[in-house]
Amino acid sequence: MKKVYILAILVAAVLLLGCAQQAEQPQKEEAKKLKIELWWTPTHYGDTEKDLAQVLKEQLEATGMIEVELKSAEWSTYTDYARKGAMMASLFGWYPDYLDPDDYTTPFLKCTANNWLGYPYCDPEMDELLEKASTATSMEEREQLYKQIQQKLAEDAPIIPLIQGKLTIVAKDDIKGITLDPTMIFRYYLVYSEEQKDTITIGVTDKITELDPANAYDFYTWEIMNNIMGGLVRYKPGTTELEPYLAESWDVSDDGLVYTFHLRQDLKFADGTPCKAQDVVRSIKRVMTIQGDPSWLVTDFVEDVEAVDDYTVKFTLKKPTAYFVSLLATPPYFPVHPAYKADEIDPDQTAGGVGPYKIVD
Repeated sequence: MKKVYILAILVAAVLLLGCAQQAEQPQKEEAKKLKIELWWTPTHYGDTEKDLAQVLKEQLEATGMIEVELKSAEWSTYTDYARKGAMMASLFGWYPDYLDPDDYTTPFLKCTANNWLGYPYCDPEMDELLEKASTATSMEEREQLYKQIQQKLAEDAPIIPLIQGKLTIVAKDDIKGITLDPTMIFRYYLVYSEEQKDTITIGVTDKITELDPANAYDFYTWEIMNNIMGGLVRYKPGTTELEPYLAESWDVSDDGLVYTFHLRQDLKFADGTPCKAQDVVRSIKRVMTIQGDPSWLVTDFVEDVEAVDDYTVKFTLKKPTAYFVSLLATPPYFPVHPAYKADEIDPDQTAGGVGPYKIVD
């Protein structure tokens, strides 16, 4: 799901083969053009994806060395092709699940973690750097490790970052409270009108996919979920700083494996049903059971989660994770109303969670 970085992902073997073919041509013979298929998907990233693919085709062909054939497939087929390594070059978007350098590196560069892209990049040295960076607790150490990762990424070039998007919001003069956020999430609950007291109409160019955080994994649906639900922590509006939200505070064990969160005692779902530690645990274990698209944000890190009492939740991790608290600000960790089906995706459920708004229509 993801929409900040657009990536041209090229199978390394194809790139190497293309270079080898050109190198073998006699000097006096005109070199043959490299022919590639550039794939794009028409609906998942919005209506502009076709235009982006066409622009890339024109730019590549302007070199006089490359001939591009555009091909497209709907998302389910597209991702299946990606996992099978069936596309020579393909466009993917990337939206930050959590605000940490790990989220821009591990999913693309770590062996097995990048299976979703279907390309064979796997380097033990890169894996070791990524592992050290994800578990180090010193910011200075992490900074140095990510500098090494960045240098190696530039040298190996398994992916090509092309475009970084910007969040643009246009509003009438009487609309106040608009906050541009590093998370790219638009916080509706901060917006107010000096003229219209009861209703504010917000126009968007996207649509939600479903209302179940156990399976929803796209940018706009996550935006809606951040306005009708919430997690134990959240980002302070307009910053990358985490603050308590459904939790009042938390403690971390000396070995970095156990996180204990102390909940607020006034939490209620949209219909007034109290929300307690058992609801947090039920919701997270539900994500682990259903194994939907975003479940890895839980299952890759959490060994167990339990309710110590009505207002205390304890996480036991598989390994120390420097950015674990950042993960708790993502929808797979949001407590959902007991009305959600226990062990299957509930895409049209409107009961929601604990948040500033509820769905009424």
